[in-house]
Amino acid sequence: MTDLYPILDANAWPSPELETLGTKSKAWLTAPNGYRWLYKRPRPGTGDDWAEKVAAELAALIDVPRAEVELGLRGDVRGSLSLDFTREAGIRKWRLAPGNELFSQLDPAYPKDQFRGVRQHSLDRVLDVLIQSGARQVALRDGTVLHAPEVFCGYLILDAWIGNQDRHHENWGLLFPTDASNLLGTVLAPGYDHASCLGQGLTDDEREKRLLSKDRGYAVDAWVLKARSAIFADETAKKPMLLMEAVEQARRRYPSGTGYWLDKLDGLPADAWRSVIERLPHGVASPVTRHFAVRMLEQNRTNLLRLRIP
Repeated sequence: MTDLYPILDANAWPSPELETLGTKSKAWLTAPNGYRWLYKRPRPGTGDDWAEKVAAELAALIDVPRAEVELGLRGDVRGSLSLDFTREAGIRKWRLAPGNELFSQLDPAYPKDQFRGVRQHSLDRVLDVLIQSGARQVALRDGTVLHAPEVFCGYLILDAWIGNQDRHHENWGLLFPTDASNLLGTVLAPGYDHASCLGQGLTDDEREKRLLSKDRGYAVDAWVLKARSAIFADETAKKPMLLMEAVEQARRRYPSGTGYWLDKLDGLPADAWRSVIERLPHGVASPVTRHFAVRMLEQNRTNLLRLRIP
């Protein structure tokens, strides 16, 4: 029997402050052990809670750095809990500077308060700012050491695999040390805020129709190819890039880094991502929701691995 993910009861956890980044209702909570978790209430009619948890577990499968996430209960509302990665053992070690802050420091005219449709939020500019920041290299669990832009390529591949369309300029950033004993320097923040994925906003009726459709243009395989990033190809683009286009553009700049993450995806056992979905507690996601998520992951993985063919 597969162990199900727990749902942590956070009703007794005090809430010292609200979080202002993003659009979802969220607040910082302090667990009994002193660790801080960001509780996010799902938007009505969505599966933001289970999607956030599943995305974090899928990222772990391919070793993409990500915030630790658990399911949590606040009042009678089930949401997600994301561990504060700016702290170690409850002590603040880092300050998060999101992308819009980084860009506005370099260009005061950058529209840092505009939430969507920021054409200046282009992939080349993102990768360039990671280089200019002097962010240190990242040592991964298997001993591989990658530069920050190469790690960011992993974020893009994760986005394309899970269908995350919310990598806007507040949903990535750099960590700057705040503690004098922290000698590690500037680092790329782990991936966070991945709830807008796996069709979490669809109704079960639409999921079922797409799964069963004989119309190739409506079915899941075609639908996943239409998913867009929140990152633009350049400032002249009218729309953000498709998720697969973002990976292709990143591959042209960092072929070996991108290849590393595609190899990770290719090496997954066939039942790995199915097991992640199966561990959701009963009642958290319907059978058709689970089936749809698995189908998305299978098709997106197939599409991504095709990029390895010269």
